[in-house]
Amino acid sequence: MSSFNLSELFERVADAVPQRIALVAAERRSTYAELEARANRLAHALARRGVGAGDHVGLELVNGTEYAEAMIAAYKLRAVPINLNYRYVAGELRALFEDAELRALIVHREFALRAVAASIGIVPERGVLVVEDGSGAALPSEAPSDYEAALAAESDQRDFGGRSSDDHYIVYTGGTTG
Repeated sequence: MSSFNLSELFERVADAVPQRIALVAAERRSTYAELEARANRLAHALARRGVGAGDHVGLELVNGTEYAEAMIAAYKLRAVPINLNYRYVAGELRALFEDAELRALIVHREFALRAVAASIGIVPERGVLVVEDGSGAALPSEAPSDYEAALAAESDQRDFGGRSSDDHYIVYTGGTTG
């Protein structure tokens, strides 16, 4: 291991104990090997959408496996995952998207209409991935890419470039944490 990048640390654990449970979210359980494969697929999907080192990826997701997958995937690309509070209204989202200069956005379907509207002119249209959440919420007329379909179309191979201990981690807060 050449650095202390979080994705490299995760990969070392995944290689050492691939069949151990890494994540439990509601009824879903993922082993380290499964989480690693899905994060690799997502990293490839993000790279195909133009995300690279230093780019910011917005995550407007409730707690779940996709949030962990997205953070690990971003780190694999040396990109920066940016948390997005799903309680933000459109104006707050727009201001955050502009300030963060998002290159991609991963959002639960429940929040997609508001998030996509706030992202127009900031996030490239193909840079939006929607995670199906069972909400049945309406999607924008120019429907963003489906998260699971994007993962299914990509390789689960770990073939990413060098990483760095100096990569950034950015957290926005709107006061709801305290």
